[in-house]
Amino acid sequence: RELYKELLEYERCVMTPNVMEMKRLPSLSAFGDENDNKNIIVAKGHVDAISRGDLVMQCDEEGGLKRSGGIGDVLAGTISAFMAWYTILDGGGKGELQSLKQQREFAVWAACCTVKRATKLAFENKRRAISSRDVLGQICGVIANMEEDIEKC
Repeated sequence: RELYKELLEYERCVMTPNVMEMKRLPSLSAFGDENDNKNIIVAKGHVDAISRGDLVMQCDEEGGLKRSGGIGDVLAGTISAFMAWYTILDGGGKGELQSLKQQREFAVWAACCTVKRATKLAFENKRRAISSRDVLGQICGVIANMEEDIEKC
């Protein structure tokens, strides 16, 4: 409980609880105003909800039809990489604080979309035999396709 309280005050923390873990988390209101939460929580599910305080974003990208162990780990690693890239692009975090916070939320949202797309592709290739390694193998191609989509805009 004390660790959780400390984590809520740590600005660069991203929690990615699954449905059961989310149910076990203490209510944010037990620690004061919910808007005081400085970290990002990703409630994973059919639609991922990315929240920080009063801001909530949703990733409703279609994923694969099977959930296999380790995909949450793939998501955590992808979030870490995306957040590191955004920090580098921001000059090591020297940009305006509010802008940097929004970039972190966008990085988490983009990572969720990336993993859901990769899971969908892996499922299309492997069907019920899908594993987290198959999902991880699709990440590079998904990022390349997303970059192409951005260039078209």
